[in-house]
Amino acid sequence: KRTDVVSGYIRGIVSAAVIACLLLGLLLTEKSGTNQQIASGDRVLDQFFMNTTNALQDATADIRNTEKRYWISADADRAPKPNKENYGRTTDPEEIRLVLQEAETLLDGQNMYFDPNVQTLPGTDIRYYRDDTILCVTWKQEINNTAYSFSEVKIADPSQIRRYFSEGEYGSGKLVYPTEMANSVNSVCAISGDYYMFRNAGVIVYKGKVCRVNSGAHTCYVDENGDMLFTTMNEQFDMESAQRFVDDNHILFSVAFGPILVEDGQEYAFGGYGLGEVGESYARAAICQMDTLHYLLVNATGEPECPVYPTMYAFQDVIASTGCKSAYALDGGQTAAMMINGERVNSVFGGYQRKRSDEIYFCTALL
Repeated sequence: KRTDVVSGYIRGIVSAAVIACLLLGLLLTEKSGTNQQIASGDRVLDQFFMNTTNALQDATADIRNTEKRYWISADADRAPKPNKENYGRTTDPEEIRLVLQEAETLLDGQNMYFDPNVQTLPGTDIRYYRDDTILCVTWKQEINNTAYSFSEVKIADPSQIRRYFSEGEYGSGKLVYPTEMANSVNSVCAISGDYYMFRNAGVIVYKGKVCRVNSGAHTCYVDENGDMLFTTMNEQFDMESAQRFVDDNHILFSVAFGPILVEDGQEYAFGGYGLGEVGESYARAAICQMDTLHYLLVNATGEPECPVYPTMYAFQDVIASTGCKSAYALDGGQTAAMMINGERVNSVFGGYQRKRSDEIYFCTALL
C-alpha cells in the first residue's frame, strides 16, 4: 500500500510538472507567436524551444480548439526531414486534383497557378509533396519553344522558406553539387541562389546579419513574413546602414543577382543590366511570390524537343504572365537547377551540373 501511495505521489508530481511545462510553453507561444526567436548565440536553447513548442501545438491544439502552428529555428542547421510517403508523381489530372483538395486548409482560399490539365512536356510527370505545413507541385511544360520547369509552393510559416550557404556559414569556400546540397538540408524543393562566392555585387544577408555590401546589382530580401522586397543598384549602403535596413525591415536573408523582374504585379523596367547577359540566350532561373507564403520557382532551359534558351527580356514576359506579385532573377546559365525530393528537375546548360555555394529551399515544419 505504501508503494502504491508513493507511486501515486510520483505520478502526481510528474503530471503537475508536465502540465506546468505545457502551460509555460503555451504562454510563451501565445506571447511570442510562431516566429519566436531566442538570442542568436544560444542555438541549443533555440532548437529545444522549437521542438518543445511544436510538440506543444500537437498536444494542446484540440484542447484549445485552435489551429496548429509550426515553425523552424532561424539557426537550425537543417530542416525537419520530409516524409517520403508524402511525395508523389503522376500523369493523372484527377490524382493531382485530389492533392489540391487535401491542401485546401493550407491554401486558405488562394488560387494555384498550376492547372491540373496542363500539357506537360512529353515524357515528364507532375511531381508533388503535401503535408499540413507545405504543398509543392512541380512540372515541366513548353513555352515559346523553351522547356520551363515550375515548382509552386505554399507554406504554413515564413520559417519554411530558407537560404543555405555551404557548410552553413558565409564564405566557407566549399562548393557543392545542387542535388547534394538539397538533400543535406532536408529540402522538399530547392532552386539555385546567386552563387555569391563567384561575384561581389549586391547586399548579402544571412540569418538576419549583413555579410557583404556592394553596388552593381538589385538585391532581393525575404522578411520575417516571407515577403519579397527589393533595393536597386542605385541605393547606396555601408555595413551600418545596411544592417539598419535589415533590422528595420526584419529581413531573414537576401539574394544578390537580379534583375528585378516583377514588382507590385508589374514588369520592372530594368533596361540594361550588368549581370546575367540579359540580351543573350541562356538558361534562366527566378523566384516569384504569388501571394502570402505562396511562391513559384521557375527555370527556363533547353531540351531536345525545346532547344531555345530565352533572353532575360523574353523570360521576364513569361514570368509576368503567371500573375505573380513579385519576381527576381537568380543565377542562370550552368548554375540554374531546380530540385524536388533531392532530384534535379531541369536539364543543365552545358550538359553537366556546376557545384555552387548556396541555394534557396522550402521545407516541411513537421518534426
